[in-house]
Amino acid sequence: IDKLARYRYVPLGLGLVSCVVNTYMFIWSGRDFGVANTIAKAFAEWFMLLALIGIGKQRLNRTGRIPAYLSARSFLFFSFHFVWIVLFQCMFSEMLADCTALLYILPIVPAYAATLICSEIAARIPALCFLLGAKPKPQARETRKSETEKADMHR
Repeated sequence: IDKLARYRYVPLGLGLVSCVVNTYMFIWSGRDFGVANTIAKAFAEWFMLLALIGIGKQRLNRTGRIPAYLSARSFLFFSFHFVWIVLFQCMFSEMLADCTALLYILPIVPAYAATLICSEIAARIPALCFLLGAKPKPQARETRKSETEKADMHR
């Protein structure tokens, strides 16, 4: 990941070139390239993923209370978000059938609120954390104990 952060523009350039080649073969050429188009698509996806990891490491690697909280909840958030997005899109689909842009954007707000609530509930229930593969939220007593141990170590 450190090398990707250092050379982040190399995979970005390769990804952009692959995207242009893929777009040309798929849309602009008027011919069927078959496997070559699939390979260009795979290269575009792979290099752009590597570029996003490198750029994310360099630009989004922050410290503080909010990034620490979000980092602790990221796996639970990932586990729940898709269910809520699909559910709210289904709920809004008849009401917003004529406006695709609103159907895409409007369900995001309640879906992410529901995802945050579910993530917080699941983080407080050790059995759910185990089933979802996440670390449980430390209990208040354990947190105070670890803070006391850290303070004793610094003395």
